Parts: sequence; structure tokens; C-alpha cells
Amino acid sequence: MAQTLAEFCSDHAPAGGPAFCAEPWYNRYGDSIHFHWRRDEFYRDRIDDKVSVYRATATKETVGCAINGITALSKRLGDFGIELNE
Repeated sequence: MAQTLAEFCSDHAPAGGPAFCAEPWYNRYGDSIHFHWRRDEFYRDRIDDKVSVYRATATKETVGCAINGITALSKRLGDFGIELNE
């Protein structure tokens, strides 16, 4: 039987590897910010060309998000904040 990606990663992770840390990170090559607040196996649900949400494969709950085009957004909007609610 085929393994899920989460099972594969779990099986091949180094012993005592880094713990999950829920904090956003910037991908300079994709010019996007990604944030996962839960460590679930997920799929991407693209909302539009700027926003995607990550949904848990098992439950379809939102477990993260991505915002694309950060450089253009910051030039257009200046300083701005992003607030995520449940």
C-alpha cells in the first residue's frame, strides 16, 4: 500500500528532528509568505492569484495559507498588516 507524504516524511525524519514551529516564512523565489498553524497533511485550495489556503486532507479544515506577490503588495499598499482568525 502506498504511503502518504506525511507517513513518508515521518518515517524518514531524523531522530530527534526539529519540532513543528508555527510561524510564517517568506519564499523569495516565489515572492510569497506561507504560514501553517497546524502540522497536518494538506492540499492547496487556490482562492485567486494572490491567496491560497492549505486544507487538511483528512478533515478539509484550514491549516495554513499563502499570500503571493508580496513585493508588489508592499509597494502598492505600503506597510500593512494581516490578521488571521479561525
